[in-house]
Amino acid sequence: MEARLADEARYAEWLALWTDDAVYWVPATTDPEADPEKHLSHIYDNRARLETRVKLLQTGHRYSQEPPSHMRRLISNIEVAKAEEDEL
Repeated sequence: MEARLADEARYAEWLALWTDDAVYWVPATTDPEADPEKHLSHIYDNRARLETRVKLLQTGHRYSQEPPSHMRRLISNIEVAKAEEDEL
């Protein structure tokens, strides 16, 4: 659902999925031991910064998104665990 909301530019709904202590980190390194406080990152945002990004996108004046970026998402490592009768 998270990817679908982002793909469909339903950013307010996408943001509602995030907790207040969320961290959105896109490291600029392949080092699995990288520390976002010490290493360069493409994005290292907290919930407040994500809210700012969404507000800016909703203004329609994000020239870096005119035209909108083409996105390709890969969703992997999905595991399905045994569920009870009333669970999905």
